[in-house]
Amino acid sequence: MALSNSQSSNEPPGKPPAVSHGSTQANPANVDDPTPSPFDKVEPLKDAAANILQATPWPEKHSALTQQLLETIKSTPDLRNLPEGTALPSPDLRRNVEEVVKVLEDVRGRLESASSKYGARKKGLFGSIKGFFSSNSKTRSSEVLRSCQEDVEKVLAPLRVRLETELRAKDNVGPSSQIPQDIDPPSSETTPGVKKQHSPTGAEGSTAKQTGTTQDSIANPSSLHVLTSSPSDQDDVEASSQIPHNNPSLSSEATPGVEPQHNLIAAEGPPAQQRGTTQNSIADPPPGGTSTSSPRDQKGKRSVSAEVLNAAGKIFTAVDTVSGLIPIVGSYVGAAAKVGSAVVEMVQKMDENEQIAMDLEDRVSKLSDHIEYFRGRSARTGGEHVTAKINGLKSEITDIQNGIDGWKSTRKLKKAWSATDDSDALNASMNTVENALAEMQLLASLNITDLLEQLYTHNLLSRLGDGDYGTQSKSSDNATCLNGTRVDVLNRIDAWMEGESTAERVFWIRGMAGRGKSTIARTVTSRWKDRATCATFHVRRGRDATNEQVLCALARQLALSPRTEVASAILASVRANENAAHQSLEDQFQKLLIEPLQSLNHPSRPLVLVVDALDEFQDTQYPVEFIDLIHDHTSKLPANIKFLLTSRPEATLLNAVREGWQIADLDTIADTDVNADIKLFVEAEFSAIRQKRGKKHQLDDTWPSAGDIAEVVKMSQGLFQWARTATAYIGERSPDRRLRELLSSPSRGDRLGDLYFGILSKAFDVRNVHSDRRELLSWVLGTLVVTPHPVTPDVVTFLYADHMTFKGQNQDELVDFLREDILGDLTSLIHVPENPSEPMGLLHTSIRDFLTDQKWSLQQEYGIDLIEEHRRLWDVCLDLMGRYLRRNICDLSEIWQPTSKIRSIVDLK
Repeated sequence: MALSNSQSSNEPPGKPPAVSHGSTQANPANVDDPTPSPFDKVEPLKDAAANILQATPWPEKHSALTQQLLETIKSTPDLRNLPEGTALPSPDLRRNVEEVVKVLEDVRGRLESASSKYGARKKGLFGSIKGFFSSNSKTRSSEVLRSCQEDVEKVLAPLRVRLETELRAKDNVGPSSQIPQDIDPPSSETTPGVKKQHSPTGAEGSTAKQTGTTQDSIANPSSLHVLTSSPSDQDDVEASSQIPHNNPSLSSEATPGVEPQHNLIAAEGPPAQQRGTTQNSIADPPPGGTSTSSPRDQKGKRSVSAEVLNAAGKIFTAVDTVSGLIPIVGSYVGAAAKVGSAVVEMVQKMDENEQIAMDLEDRVSKLSDHIEYFRGRSARTGGEHVTAKINGLKSEITDIQNGIDGWKSTRKLKKAWSATDDSDALNASMNTVENALAEMQLLASLNITDLLEQLYTHNLLSRLGDGDYGTQSKSSDNATCLNGTRVDVLNRIDAWMEGESTAERVFWIRGMAGRGKSTIARTVTSRWKDRATCATFHVRRGRDATNEQVLCALARQLALSPRTEVASAILASVRANENAAHQSLEDQFQKLLIEPLQSLNHPSRPLVLVVDALDEFQDTQYPVEFIDLIHDHTSKLPANIKFLLTSRPEATLLNAVREGWQIADLDTIADTDVNADIKLFVEAEFSAIRQKRGKKHQLDDTWPSAGDIAEVVKMSQGLFQWARTATAYIGERSPDRRLRELLSSPSRGDRLGDLYFGILSKAFDVRNVHSDRRELLSWVLGTLVVTPHPVTPDVVTFLYADHMTFKGQNQDELVDFLREDILGDLTSLIHVPENPSEPMGLLHTSIRDFLTDQKWSLQQEYGIDLIEEHRRLWDVCLDLMGRYLRRNICDLSEIWQPTSKIRSIVDLK
């Protein structure tokens, strides 16, 4: 059903002129600002939404919904012409108008999307798509219309209250010229001396009879949803005014000398009967004017409003859903939303005329006003009103708790229970409320100031990018040196940390792949975590996008340090350099490290910055520049600030070493010392295997023999990585059989390569592994090698869900199948986390090197050709995008909007 103009528009012939203020009045602080003020945006948005409603052939059975929404949208006041002599616009009014604009923009977008889905004609390519306009689709169109109606009504009510309050700010309203255009007049049919004039309410299609009041009266509070103290209080006020509702003698038909005027606070939602009362019978709305209350019956008694409760319930549910995305205060907000939902559920089961139900409804309404803020992205990215909203939540929850406790003690709650036949359900709801309040009580004991300070810090540091980049190695590779191993190197580093020589600011650990450089670095930070301030970055080959965040990651960790002087200095620097993450390496070094750290007075303990695996930067000049910056600037820093670096002995890095720096060359340590350490490590690993698998595989305390252990140590060739991988492979399954296979395997000179070759060859054995499974395994390895960011098991299974190997597998079981069946023989080389949303990856850079090495692997089925693998993954991603992406995927009404706004809109949908 398309609405014709005759159906939807019946504008009166000519309205009295109003003084036009336009954007100057609406936006006095920015007269020359070309950006439209929110006051100027309302009318275009109304027209756009109305045009969509009129032009769309909605299902015939939804004609009433469509007409109602059209009339509600068109009843929105015209805010372009504001009266002279008033203090408009106030900050509260501006906030109300901005909310209206936001909702109208959202409604227009939803209507536009629904129109294209439910109102388009079936022709062309899409004509063959059956069921697109099925009854199910029509049902969804009614849901869109209803939700739009609810959203618009919700923001128009407080807007009208705020407008009326501010127009009546003076003791007396001025002449009619000061009342803005689009203000509904009292009926003028029988008022002597008053020219008859059409009411915009009639123009909007309302069929209700309007009754009037004197010029100083305003719209009835029940139609405006203004919070009042209680029904009994309202009765007293109305009685004192001595002006009964619907008194014909008070209509404008019998009011001499009253000039006709439009009423900006028109009927809230057609059709509605408007009643008059004195100005004093309306309480001022709360700040922001966003609270609503329940309607009253003909005697003026109030009852619970299902509309108010439903709206609040939707807000609580939506916020509870997204609370996990809100940093720091998310659990607090989520618990408050649960309290709100529980109270709504309880009130809905009470007698609607019970005073307790009405009081709880008021409190729920106030709570929803505070909590609705957290639906938007601004709350998750550090909006300026977070502090006020959190304090508001705490206050409202406390009121609810005190109210329930008071009613329980005076047995009023029991009375409310007995007033309904659903007392069992009420008791269950009460238990839900009390459980939610108990959870909230635990959170309320937290120091809100501390929470908000943490949130501020989190949001400030988010400007430096993802805080997880490079801050730690993979979760399965966080091992430290076994007690009694690497003693000499660790003692040297301890002495260096305790020293105060300004010439020895840098300690460099170098050695070939597999020597244990990263493990030593992790051990240093573990040993010194309580005696020094430590920040660590692990470079990962092939991930330049994350690697170049090294200084931002180090600064983030320092800013979260328990040493307040360090944290404060870093935070002050980030606050002064918000775009530091996008600056050059030299500027970052200066702004994020040198300037804040050199301001520290009387340093009390060491501060060490650890950068692990400098050789893994793709751009070989990047680490050289980093080293040069250390050399050039560290003399400006206090003596306790030090740098611990690790790398392979690459030529470009060896040439960058400065005189006076401490160096530990792991390749030159005596074999006897290294082998002794590896022997201790191997014995500890075999002992763990016996404890875990000894009973099942009949391994006694003599397994393995001393000779076997000695042979394993010899085969390691001084590489801790070889010993770690070999013992992990042996411990996966059938330990004794795998030990025998390993000891009897031939060597081609590179023990680490030999080990990787044996493990991968077994996983790709054509005799035991189907070709489809080998193909999928190769794809997974390639993905782990070439992706610039860490991937998760969820991502991998999504990429390859259509592969033949996954056919017949339950979608919920794909990750377990990947972990146990596809990668089960490679857990010594690949870390697959239990949590499918955590990163997976190769356990050591040397494994990546082996897979891409032309000499070792390219002739093998598991070999990775980087160019071909990038091309294959490109094709997979393009295919997925072709299947799932569509034009305007976010259903935006204005696709030219900036990304920041798009994110906020999507979060609210």
